[in-house]
Amino acid sequence: MPLNDEQLDLDSLSTQQLNQLKRKWPKNLAELVSIVDNRLAKEKLDKPLLAEKLITDISIYLGGRDIYLPRGSSLLRFIRNLRIYQAFNGSNADELAKEHGFSRRQIDNIVAQIRQLNRTQ
Repeated sequence: MPLNDEQLDLDSLSTQQLNQLKRKWPKNLAELVSIVDNRLAKEKLDKPLLAEKLITDISIYLGGRDIYLPRGSSLLRFIRNLRIYQAFNGSNADELAKEHGFSRRQIDNIVAQIRQLNRTQ
């Protein structure tokens, strides 16, 4: 039987109950809460228990599933490639190559890859 929002209301837990819950969480889940909490603080979205609520929702949705998350370097590379694609105007490939330390051919390949992704979506 699925839990409803009332059953998931972390605000209704006492500090002691919340601490008990957190101690029972797997290490990876607790680390995710910390990561999300840090990001929320950087974004000035410092709301009590928001990170815990988000991770709880994600855990309920994904719990028990075997999911793949790309490595950070892979994700950062993809974001860089998107920025190159967005900056590309058809005549600035040499400038982009110099700016990013790539060859003209690499820039052309990146643009072609992102263009292909956009077509298939």
